[in-house]
Amino acid sequence: MKMISRCSDSLLHSIGEEEIREFGSQIGLRWNAFNPQEIRVGSLWDNSDFGFIQKEVVGKSGGMLLIWDTKSFSATSTLCSDYFLAVRGKWIGSGKESIILNIYVPHDDASKKIMWKSLDSVLSGVGIDLAWVLCGDFNEVREESDRMNCEFNKRRATRFNDFINRNNLIEIPINGRKFTRISDDGVKFSKLDRYLVSDLSFDEWSDLSVVPLDRRVSDHYPLMLRDKIIDYGPKPFKIFNVWFQKVGVDAIVEGGWSEPVTSSRLDCIFRDKLKNVKFALKEWSNNEFGSLDSEINILKKKGRRVGEKGRKPCLWNWFCPVGPDSCNGPAVGKLSPSEASDLELKFCEKEVWEAIKECGGTKAPGPDGFNLSFYKKYWNLIKEDLLNAINQFWDKGDQINSTGVAFKESFSKKIGDGCMTSFWTDVWVGSTTLKSRFERLFRLDQNPNVTVSERVLQDGSGNWEWIRQPTGRTSAQLDELNSAVSSTTLNSKPDAWY
Repeated sequence: MKMISRCSDSLLHSIGEEEIREFGSQIGLRWNAFNPQEIRVGSLWDNSDFGFIQKEVVGKSGGMLLIWDTKSFSATSTLCSDYFLAVRGKWIGSGKESIILNIYVPHDDASKKIMWKSLDSVLSGVGIDLAWVLCGDFNEVREESDRMNCEFNKRRATRFNDFINRNNLIEIPINGRKFTRISDDGVKFSKLDRYLVSDLSFDEWSDLSVVPLDRRVSDHYPLMLRDKIIDYGPKPFKIFNVWFQKVGVDAIVEGGWSEPVTSSRLDCIFRDKLKNVKFALKEWSNNEFGSLDSEINILKKKGRRVGEKGRKPCLWNWFCPVGPDSCNGPAVGKLSPSEASDLELKFCEKEVWEAIKECGGTKAPGPDGFNLSFYKKYWNLIKEDLLNAINQFWDKGDQINSTGVAFKESFSKKIGDGCMTSFWTDVWVGSTTLKSRFERLFRLDQNPNVTVSERVLQDGSGNWEWIRQPTGRTSAQLDELNSAVSSTTLNSKPDAWY
């Protein structure tokens, strides 16, 4: 389904054949023969299968034309007023009855009051249990941000919003453009054109959007209303706390976690077990709850309605600027030597569990889709594998990224002055860290967090500080380490990843 709303003063009197053809090409129309002296309605359509109603131009503005494709829409009645055209009918195929209004609201305040009352009468007289679509130039804005460099009349905006709320209409947002009308000098901007629909329109078209087209022959942008489902690919997995209240979900999680995995790395084992649980829960969810598409559409409609009724700056007041006065708290203390050394100890079960307990279970999940409520509920089931993964990271100093490759093994450091590269835990000589290649020497280093600039001299020799002097097999490793770093030459450039 597509509809086009176009406002152009004296359109049928002031534009030529090429401009009409150019506009039609934007919306996919093909053109017949064209008589520039007398524009026929048929010249705006690609064949004879169309219907239309029109209101002739009075002075410099006021002319309107409403055309529909009779192969898509079967009209049963029409109405022509001074400021709007209306057609009632059914969509071919679905049989859904709809009323479409093409509107041009006058500029003066007195005529606008009459216009709103007239539209109220039409909407209430026919009934709201139909799919209404109102489109056109309303010559009014809803809020101050709908205008720029021109006057905003709050009283008129309130009257317009009251009309929309009285008739339970919903505005479809315009994608990609804030204003629909630009003055000739390019200084004044306003949002005067829009689409308003009834609730029942969402029963027929659940993915409505408004797209602005190119503005060529008018000071208004043409607007296209379309119902188009955009496929963004499969929806990412996300766990919901309500699942934990269902009977049988515990068995699903336990079964998924006990499935065999082929990985040998401890962190990969934990990752693959989470994947097994994810696949098991997705299958269980589809069987338990079925398709959620209909519920999503209902929520979309409710969201539109709430958005219409909530046009107030209610959220802004929740956020207050933080100034210097708010930072005048007690001075931040320093860690004691024992506290500092505790930071380098392995993670224990109690420490990890306390950290998980202190996190809110309703917080947004991570990229894997599992929130903290999952970790809390199934702690006894997953804790052994989780602690193994955490302590491998502590031991090896690397972790697995989304492609299954250790992050630090995916990138290397290009040495400049050596000040930003860890001697032991960054990859800068060879394809692995020196810590993993010379673990005995790493344990003997007085400062395991030392940088390359602190351990490698300008001539490439090592500047070592050992807890005790390496001997035996460790001494042979030291000779190999000296050989590995001897080709390194420091310079004044900063280190860089590559």
